[in-house]
Amino acid sequence: MKPIQLLAVAAAGASLVAVPAFGGTEAPFVVTSPQARSVIEGASAVFAVAADGAQPLAYQWQRSGTELPGANGSSYVTAPVSLADSGAQLRVIITNAFGATTSSWATLTVTAANTITWTGAVSSDWNNPTNWSPRGVPGANDAVLVNSGTLNVAPNASFALLTLDGAATVTGSLRVSSTMNWNSGFVHASLVVEERGVLNLRGPFGRGLGGTLVNGG
Repeated sequence: MKPIQLLAVAAAGASLVAVPAFGGTEAPFVVTSPQARSVIEGASAVFAVAADGAQPLAYQWQRSGTELPGANGSSYVTAPVSLADSGAQLRVIITNAFGATTSSWATLTVTAANTITWTGAVSSDWNNPTNWSPRGVPGANDAVLVNSGTLNVAPNASFALLTLDGAATVTGSLRVSSTMNWNSGFVHASLVVEERGVLNLRGPFGRGLGGTLVNGG
């Protein structure tokens, strides 16, 4: 089963770059090139370009000179990456009826994950360090694995990657500003995918959503 990705992107008018609107016979040009990204293994990386010129614009992303099938938007989200992907170079070619332009290369850096696994040893409280192995509350640079029990996600919860697997259940308020890999399990919570956050729905296994899913871009 092909993984499904949900990327929350900025709403119209949210850009900090003022770009004049062009028409007529303007060839495409790059306003902002894709930026280098660093993520932990297992997470997804988001690359984006801002371009202008006569509409419509067409996009084709490349990795190390090879076209990426289906990567035809102004942003590109990788599948969950491994350490072997570190150093990959990505760029995008933008075309219209009057010409083409190519962005600069952006480098993907992948670092080893520090994984903290949910045990729920004493309660369902995210902020209780005894509920985690190794003992300690996850931080913004950690990979979180939840594959059993019930976890109540605190409003201040942070992570670089959250993987929900097995028959685990998540409650509370779950905000994804990095990557969540939802392989199986149940979310009885408000699930918000924030701007540039990625939700990967992976595998043929059962998933249940008992709350709301919001694209927060």
